[in-house]
Amino acid sequence: MEPTVAQRSRCHTHPGRAAIGACGACGRPVCLECAIPVRGELVGQECLRRVLPDPPPLPDPGPAGPSLADRVAATAFAVAAMVSLFAWSRFGAGAGGFTPWGLSPPRWAWLAGAPAVIGLLLASVGARARSRLPGALRGWLAVLFGGIVLSGAVLFVWWPPFATRANFVPWIAAAAATTAVGAGVALLRAARPVA
Repeated sequence: MEPTVAQRSRCHTHPGRAAIGACGACGRPVCLECAIPVRGELVGQECLRRVLPDPPPLPDPGPAGPSLADRVAATAFAVAAMVSLFAWSRFGAGAGGFTPWGLSPPRWAWLAGAPAVIGLLLASVGARARSRLPGALRGWLAVLFGGIVLSGAVLFVWWPPFATRANFVPWIAAAAATTAVGAGVALLRAARPVA
């Protein structure tokens, strides 16, 4: 097979090299290093942008919504805060509503009310504006406040105030706090850099 004129000439960009073909866009001779196969023809590096335009930009996904762990933590703290409104024992101290919120709350119950509300507020802020609170901070806050609520509920069940007996409500607070701690651990794992 007889070489073409472009193949007998030298590369336009590298005059010391023999051309292997001509650019399909501009017709200049190109060497092996400069030739880029595009859709069955050779194209030089200078003409590549003309032949292959830039891809369209990806659509903006918008602000990221709250993660599942954020929603679970907020819900768990809401449950823990809600059960702090009910009686925690059947009789004696803690038998009335708002057990952790009284002027002199029963032993250990104060560890459940305020931390649950603070945890709810922080988890709600984290779920709404994820960019303001980093994932690791949201995770640590959920673990911290969930642990405090869990401690208060469990201590109230194990060592209730004198002459009282805990009912099922502190157990609900303990379960909600455990769920919040689990959500915090999930947030910490998600925020951990991949090695």
